[in-house]
This record gives sequence, C-alpha cells and structure tokens, in this order.
Amino acid sequence: MRGSRRRSVALVAAACVWLSGVLVAQHADADPAGHQHGRSGVIYGNGAYHVFATNWGYFRIPHYSATSITSGSWSALSEALPTVPAWALGNYWGPEVVKKGSTYYLFYAATIAWDGSPFGEHAIGVAQSPNPGGPFKPIGSVPVYRDPSHNGVIDPDVVYDYNGNYYLLWSVDWGRGGRYSSVTRKIQGCRLNSSMTACATGVTTLLNADRNTWEAGTVEAPSLVLGGDGKYNLFYSGGNFEGADGKNYGEGYAICGTTPLSACAKQGTSPWVGEGWNGLHNPGGADLIPFYYGIYAAVGHTDMGGGRREPRVVYVSWTE
Repeated sequence: MRGSRRRSVALVAAACVWLSGVLVAQHADADPAGHQHGRSGVIYGNGAYHVFATNWGYFRIPHYSATSITSGSWSALSEALPTVPAWALGNYWGPEVVKKGSTYYLFYAATIAWDGSPFGEHAIGVAQSPNPGGPFKPIGSVPVYRDPSHNGVIDPDVVYDYNGNYYLLWSVDWGRGGRYSSVTRKIQGCRLNSSMTACATGVTTLLNADRNTWEAGTVEAPSLVLGGDGKYNLFYSGGNFEGADGKNYGEGYAICGTTPLSACAKQGTSPWVGEGWNGLHNPGGADLIPFYYGIYAAVGHTDMGGGRREPRVVYVSWTE
C-alpha cells in the first residue's frame, strides 16, 4: 500500500494547479539521463528510489536507482530479472515492486502464448529478492494470474491493507483481435495468497473501459492508493498512445470504496492529466508512491516521438 491521503500542504501549492479536488504539481524530469521506457514501477528502499521499466534494449526489466527521484546521479542500468520462469516467452511489461516482511516481490507481465497478436497473450508472474533493486528470482511454476478467456493481462499493481492482506490488480488486454476487438477492457483484482504466488480469492472487476469517451476503450496501468477518508483512489491510463482516431493517451482517476477490491466511480469526463498539460504528449502509466507528508510522486511517462517514451514525475496531493 502506498500510504494514505492527507491534508494538502502549502509547500507545493504555489507550483500547482487544482483539478477536480486533486492537487497536481508541475511535472519534472524523473530521469535526467533520459532512459527510455514505458510503464514503470518505483519503490523506495535502502535509502534510494528504485525504478523498474518495461523491457528495453537487452534488458528484460531494466533497473536503475538514485537518492533523489528528480535530480542527482542515477545508477547505470542493470537487469532486475536475470533468470526467467519456464512459462515466459518474452515481452516483459509493466513491472511493480512491493515489500512484504523483509522480502521484495517483483510482479510483471510476460507473454505466455503466441495467439496471433503482435506481442502474444500476457500473464502475470512474480519474482523475489532480499534487496529492493534485485536481482530477482522467479517463484512459482505457473503465472500468478492468467486470464481464463486468454485475452491477456498486463500492468500489475499491488497494494496491502491494514490487516496485512496483499491485493493484485491488473488490466485485461485486447486479446488476439487487438484494439478493434470486441473485448471490453477492464481493471480487475484479487487478494493474493500468503506466498504471493496466486489469487486466494475470486476475481473482482473494479472498472470497465468506455469506448465512447476519451478512454477510447482502454483502461490500463492501475495504481491504487488509500485516501484519508478511508476510500481508495484508482489512477489509470486510457486513450490511444499512438493518438489513433484522434484520441490521445491520458491519465484518469476514480474513487472507489473502503476495500482494495471495491467498485470504482470515474471522476470527470476528460483525463485528469491529458494531452498538452505542461507540454506533455500522450502522458500516462503513472505509478504513485509516497513522497512527503500528504504528497505522492506519480511516476509516469511521456511520448517523445518516434516510439520513444521517457519518465516524468507529477506531484499529487488532495483537497479536504
């Protein structure tokens, strides 16, 4: 769990704009080295911020770290997942790292079968390490979760409640038909078992995509945080990253219930952070982590053109 929502602080108010009750600060470079990656996961551990990215270059899951999330010297890239599970065929996407006890768990999506779509059907796997930056070793002989309809699942997100239960969220993908298939994309989740290797409960749907709004049928990259009022807030990406059909990528949010698997109600009819905000192009993929009292750092990405995506940070807090 990334922490609870608190009162907005004046520290950042001068540099912020207010949107639908959410305080959004000026964006800043998350990675001055200009690393390329899409959906990423971030965790703070052992005095540093650790960033894990979707596969890029020779790396299955690139990892780098720094003591400051927006400045300072970033480490060289390293491989977070040097050993792969037998079921995974490639295309390692959307990593997420969470700590349980003294162990760090890396969740990721990887191709499990070639179904005729460009990247195949994805399932969610998990690996573990005693260190926040890895290297991580796969655990479990099968994926943590595979969509029973074989549409694929991507972008894992993990939260925990005050009872010590851990929950896994994901996005159901388009399936073999791609963007124009009849599949309704959605954000789903389950409670994990004690070993973090499988669902301990049935699957619950938190949010369905809408084809007739800015979402253009896409809801993905979930990031769930607990509000100070006891309700969970779900941040997610929607729209077309390629800008197809005149629908750009953007970041939306929804207010949910008092448990991590509660149904969520979308807020507003346009992206929370969308095309052109502070010069961002096709922004999305945000992973929210606690940054300061009442403030989260939302680490996402922006489209640099030519298929290149680079990370950016938006600071987030809430009104009363």
